[in-house]
This record gives sequence, C-alpha cells and structure tokens, in this order.
Amino acid sequence: MWSVRNRLIVLGFVLLGAFQVGIAQPHSTIIPKRNSPYSRFGLGDPVTQYYAAQTGMAGMAASFNNHSRANLVNPASLAWMRFTAFEVGLSARRSSLSEEQTDGSTDLWSGNLRNLSLAFPLRNSINQVVDRRRAKFNWGMSFSLQPFTEVGYNLELEEPLSEGDGENTETFVNSLKGTGGTYRLVWGNGFRYENLSAGFTVGYLFGQITNSRRVTLANVGGAGSSYASEFLDEISVRGLTWSVGTQYQLVLQLDEDTNFAEKSITFGAYGNSATSFNTRADQFYSRDNRALTPVTDTLVYSENVENTGRLPAQFGFGAMYHDLNKLRLGVDASFTNWSGYENGAKPEELANAYRFAAGVEWIPDIEAFNNYLQKIRYRLGTFYGTDPRTVNGQQLTEYGLSLGIGLPLIRPRQQTSYIDLAVEVGQFGLQQAVRDTYIQMTVGFTLNDNTWFFKRKFN
Repeated sequence: MWSVRNRLIVLGFVLLGAFQVGIAQPHSTIIPKRNSPYSRFGLGDPVTQYYAAQTGMAGMAASFNNHSRANLVNPASLAWMRFTAFEVGLSARRSSLSEEQTDGSTDLWSGNLRNLSLAFPLRNSINQVVDRRRAKFNWGMSFSLQPFTEVGYNLELEEPLSEGDGENTETFVNSLKGTGGTYRLVWGNGFRYENLSAGFTVGYLFGQITNSRRVTLANVGGAGSSYASEFLDEISVRGLTWSVGTQYQLVLQLDEDTNFAEKSITFGAYGNSATSFNTRADQFYSRDNRALTPVTDTLVYSENVENTGRLPAQFGFGAMYHDLNKLRLGVDASFTNWSGYENGAKPEELANAYRFAAGVEWIPDIEAFNNYLQKIRYRLGTFYGTDPRTVNGQQLTEYGLSLGIGLPLIRPRQQTSYIDLAVEVGQFGLQQAVRDTYIQMTVGFTLNDNTWFFKRKFN
C-alpha cells in the first residue's frame, strides 16, 4: 500500500497537470470568463497571493504563521510549520458593474483555481516529542503555483459624432477585448532559530496577454458605409521574482510542559526590490471598409518583438497577538511602488498603492469532545486600499469585509486536515466611473501529514 506521502505527491502532480491545462486553455467554457474593465491596464488585475485561511482574516500576511498552513507572502512563516501541508484553493466571484452616468448595472460570474502548494518542515515535530525537547532550529520549504494577474474584459463604447435621423446618424464605436494573465511558480524557504525566523522565495513569472481594440465609424460618407480599424497585441511575459521576509515571536507566557508559547505577539515584515521581466510581442493593425466592396489593408504586422519591463518594489509589515488555540488578532499594512512599473511592449503610467487590513480568528473550545461547532475556527476581517490604476486623474480604491471559517477534519492517527471557507464583500473602482460591487467566495483544502522526515527508533 502507498504511504500518505506518496498519495500526496501523486495528487499534487495530477492537480498540477489540471492547472496547466486550464492555463493553456484560457477560453475554456468550464471556467466563466472574467469581465473586469480595469484589467486592460498594466498586466491586469493583481491576484491576492494569500490563501483561504488568511482571506477570512482580510489577508493577514506579514505576521501570520501556522503550524499546519503555508503563508507564501512572508516566507519566514514557513519556519514555524510542524506538519506537511498540501493546499488547493478555488474561488468564485459575483460582480455587479455599475456606472453613475448610465444608472444601470451588469451582473457577472467568474471563477478560477487560486493556488496549488506543497509546504513541509524538514525537521519532524514527532522527533521533538520523542526526544522530549524542542529544537532551537527549524527549516521549512514550499513549492507553489498560482495566478499573479488576470486579464478579462469585453467592452463596447458607442458615441454619436453628429446629429442624424436614426439609421443615418454617424457613430463612433470602440470595442475593447482582453484575455489571459500571468502566473508564478515559486520555491520558498524559511529558517528559524529560537524565536526569530527569516526566509526567501524565488519565483518564475510567465503568461500571455491578448489585447484587442476595434474602432468603427458607421454611416460616415453615406448611409450604410462602415470604416473600421483593428489593433491586436499579443504579449508573452517571462521573468524571475524574489522576496524576503522575517518574523519575531515575543513570548508573553510559556507552557513549561511543552515549551511552546501559550501567549505571544509576532512581528513580521517582508518585501522585494524592483525586478525585471522580458516580453515578446506580436502586433497586427489593420483597416477595412465594409461598404459595397469589402477591402482590408494591413497597417502594421510584426512578430516576436522583444522588449523589457520592471515590476515594482513592495514592502509590508504587521503584528499579531496569539493566544494558543484560542485567539488571533492582527493588523497588516503594505506599500507597492507602482510608479516604478515599466513595460516596453505596453507603456503605461501607474500610481503607488497601499493597503491596510485587520483580522481576527477565534476558536471557542478546541478540546470540545461532543460539540463540533466549538472546534471551528471563526474569522473576521476588514481592509481598505488603493489600486495603481487611475481614471481621469483619480486613483481607484477598494474596501470590504471578510468572513471565514476553518473546518477541522480528523483523519487516522489523530491527524487533522482542514477545509477553509471565506466570503469577501467589497467595492472596487470609482463612484464617478465603473464601480464593481462584488461577493467573492474562496474555499481551501488543506491535507496535513506529520510522518515526513520521521526518524523511527527501535529499542
């Protein structure tokens, strides 16, 4: 029979293959298409990099660590892991797009695989129990694959150019479409000595973005005539990313029997400098006249045009109070220097962005025997931040509230795995432009195992 470790590895490769198939087929009808008007700027809508348990707490990242769950935003948290954790995250989003000028709204559904990761400590916690001592040093490692940005929009803007009698009115129609996105394959490491930990990640950024713009002039030069220009850009993105982080646990109360902190405050910080990426673009610009005799002229056609770009530097910090197996209460802040963003294949100017968040997790009674509701993790959080994209000189904002629960699943040998559910309600955009009022549901499956690197002893 296969061990739990072998089943984890096989399951990981199966899901990895499924994720890659999903990436290779962005127009698949299995996953609803995303329609976010603002994703046409930059590399698209940034995808949050924290997992389902953190999402329920509004995205606690800098100071969050857990013995059975990974946190790839701050790699220093990996050093606090005591169990192997295989995590899969899925999300679904219902957006209601509205515009003040039109006084109307459009409801849309979208969804995607959020993350796929395998994290494990290289020192087994059972060995510490057998040896009756807590190791001063620990090392955690992780591998993950997840979306970095998403592009998906389909817009049509129509505007009359002159007064007319209905069908003979000269009109200007601007049709915008975009698909694709970028992804990151990340290797992370965290090292801990007593109460201080540090870590780093190295990632490979890849993906493809397609932007299409079609400008149509109808009834210009006579009823029924139509002149159109189409601009098609396909951009492939490749590059390396990295980040570093640190955490320090200030022990307020120590359990003398287990030598673990019963009450503590964890301070954390993470960041990265600006990193470069390479692009390869194909361009096809054409113009056609669909009057009596359709004629198409190619204005620009180019293939494999290479260029470079820069991702922005980022810095985040936070603090979290932890009452072991009872309460977590934390605050988080981050700043991203998007004004330093560059993309030679698609030049744009973005603004610096920041984000503030606060979250709490509460467990009524983790040792409850006959009451499962007492063992559930209940989570709540709130956040506010700005987005790097601007409209008419005004920067986009986002704010919202998150709710979450963590459902423990007891497996053989008293090992515990989890199903984490989170619901995020918020608004994104501008009151004077397109505003997205959304509900996003995230579910994470965490399969834990504590037999990796276990040294079996015989008397």
